[in-house]
Amino acid sequence: MRRIILLLTFPLFAAIAGFVSPAAAQSSVAASSCSAYREANDPAQQALYLAYLQGFANATSPDPRYTQSEAALADDAKKVRDWCGKNGKSSYAEAVYAVLGSVAAHAAQQAASQAFPPPPPQPTYCKAGATVACAGCSISCNGGQQATCNQGWDSGIKDEQGNPGCAKPAWCFCKK
Repeated sequence: MRRIILLLTFPLFAAIAGFVSPAAAQSSVAASSCSAYREANDPAQQALYLAYLQGFANATSPDPRYTQSEAALADDAKKVRDWCGKNGKSSYAEAVYAVLGSVAAHAAQQAASQAFPPPPPQPTYCKAGATVACAGCSISCNGGQQATCNQGWDSGIKDEQGNPGCAKPAWCFCKK
C-alpha cells in the first residue's frame, strides 16, 4: 500500500517541482533588464519575451478583438530591441511600455475621437419671428460666438380694439 501511494505521489511532486506558472514566467520577463533581453539566445526565453510583448499589445489595443499579426509583432520586437540598446539599464517592461505605450495611447485617442466626434458648431445666426403684437429679431455673430434667439409672446389681455399686447418681446444676442 505504501508503495502504491509513493508511486502515485512521486510523479505529482516531480511535476509540481518542474512546473513554472505562466504568470511567474511573465513577471520574471517583465523584471529582466534590457541587457538580458538583448543577450537572450535561448528560443524558450525569446518566446517568453515575445509572449509578454504580444500580451501587452493585445491588452492595450483599443479593440479587444484585435490580435497583432506576426509581422507587426516582429516589428514591435525590433523597436523594443533598439530602445533597449539605448537604455540598457532599464527593465524589459519599461522598454515595452516606452515603445508600445505611446502607440496604444495614440490608438486609443484615435478610437475615442471616432467614437465620440466633436459636437457640431454652434449657430452663428438666428431669427425669432414676429407675433401678432411683438416684433421679431435676428442676429448674426462673429468670432465663434453663438447666436441665441427667443420668440416673444402675446399677452392674453386685449386693448379696446381687441388686439393683444406684447407680453414679452423677442430677444436675440451673441453668446461667447
